[in-house]
Amino acid sequence: MKRYAIGVDVGGTKISAALVSATGKLRSEPIRLPSCARESKKHFEQQLFATIEQTVLAAESAWHDIVGIGLGLPGPLNLARGIILNPPNLTILQNYPIRDIVNNRFNCPVFIDNDANCYALGEARFGVAKSSRLVIGLTLGTGFGCGAVIDRQIYHGATDTATEIWCTPYQDGVFEDYGAGRGVERFYLQRTGQRFAAHEILQKAECGEMAAQEAWRQYGFHLGRMLSFLVNFFDPDVIVLGGSVANAFPWFEAALKEELSTHICPMPRGHVQVLQSNLGEQAAILGAAALVRP
Repeated sequence: MKRYAIGVDVGGTKISAALVSATGKLRSEPIRLPSCARESKKHFEQQLFATIEQTVLAAESAWHDIVGIGLGLPGPLNLARGIILNPPNLTILQNYPIRDIVNNRFNCPVFIDNDANCYALGEARFGVAKSSRLVIGLTLGTGFGCGAVIDRQIYHGATDTATEIWCTPYQDGVFEDYGAGRGVERFYLQRTGQRFAAHEILQKAECGEMAAQEAWRQYGFHLGRMLSFLVNFFDPDVIVLGGSVANAFPWFEAALKEELSTHICPMPRGHVQVLQSNLGEQAAILGAAALVRP
């Protein structure tokens, strides 16, 4: 009996994958390789195939144990045809028929979805939101990704672009300008005149620097205001925050929740939870694997 799905998280700089059981258990530690996605399609394919092959070998498993391969990919995607359309950060993969390419290589069923959707699905099936019916997952890092899961299924919308909220107008820019890592970097620059990456500003906050701590509070204020739009529209049970910026959650949690509570309706105010992911990078791998078992 086939026991495992291969979950693959394809990013701009690396590809991560693992064998996953039906209950969300990893057969072995994830395999990670550089994606080489800015070099050429050939290099990317070699890395993708190598990641999948090494995943099976590392798990000391065999292909007859594999029920399918799930790929979490940068969008936008044509899900019906299995094509990566025109990803802004991976331009060499424009109109790339990834589902057929992987299927032809491994002769195995292949399923694809947006990487943020896979993250949300992983959290809804196996993470802190696994007992919840309506789940929003946010990935906060270089970008600002979002996915929605209803009754353990990804909500895609009419054109497969539901929850692509990163480009929504906000203040003098868009959601991503304030909700991604560059948001806190902007606030720190405004206070100190110095440019540091988000992870460095987190280190400064942890060392007691007031300017860094205030930059994170300001970040939480704006994130809470942006999330109020989502809560008032979607009325979720849980919002799960992941990605590198979510590591700073203790430093912006209070400001986020105060601003969110101010701007949402009374009923969700006493219901919705905002939680930090407990799966880390495994969430997207688990969600990609869950595509194989809808």
